[in-house]
Amino acid sequence: MAVTYTIQKFSEKTGIPKSTLRYYETIDLLHPVARKNNGYRTYSQEQIPLAKLIVSLRIANIPIKDIQSYVKVNKNKQQKMINSWRTQLKQNIDMLRVGLQYLESGIEESEVYLLEKESEKIVWFEAEEKVGNFGKQFKKYRNILASKGIPVMNHYLKYISGENKILASIGFGVRKREDVSSLLEEMRVENMQKTLCIAMPFNRQFNKIEEGYQYLLQYAKKHEWIPAGSIFEWYRGDQYEDMDIMMPVLKLGDNNVKS
Repeated sequence: MAVTYTIQKFSEKTGIPKSTLRYYETIDLLHPVARKNNGYRTYSQEQIPLAKLIVSLRIANIPIKDIQSYVKVNKNKQQKMINSWRTQLKQNIDMLRVGLQYLESGIEESEVYLLEKESEKIVWFEAEEKVGNFGKQFKKYRNILASKGIPVMNHYLKYISGENKILASIGFGVRKREDVSSLLEEMRVENMQKTLCIAMPFNRQFNKIEEGYQYLLQYAKKHEWIPAGSIFEWYRGDQYEDMDIMMPVLKLGDNNVKS
């Protein structure tokens, strides 16, 4: 015969307050096995592991709606859910570490800020120009995209090599659903992952851009930021005057951009 407990005794066995057990019942998460004629709830001994699991998952900051799904699916799906939760919690830990690192880096004395860069589809072309003269290259390739009916959301530049004359990749953020297969052969398409960056605005003459790079690199070194990708320039607006220098420091695992 199955061993059963009153709600009081079940609360003592599990360490879960009676009010919480009643709440779990209202949200269809943990029901008593029966109610006596006087209306008192009765729980079984077999429910103790489930009750303890629910509490453990809540302490691990798993949302109730996810726990509701978890208790209703098979073992294979449960394992997939656990793997997903594990990944998310690790990412949360990384974000907390990054946040603390930023707050400890003397933000009141610096232009550097944190930016969560969303995933994006980027079309890249290689171009060679003197420092500060890439505007005409941006316009050239933007016009090619426009001729194909492809709107541009953002503009990017990544340094490749050179000093006075620079070889660089210039990129154009486009909508994820855009078909870019009809563009020039020399293009390269990147599905850029969602990334956390340290960034700084650059408002000086473009022939001084190296100073901006050096400042961000020195800031990163001083405060022990570990790069998660190459530094790049992010331009906004048709005149390419509003620009930030950015360094990826943490991949956020949201690579949902489709080719």
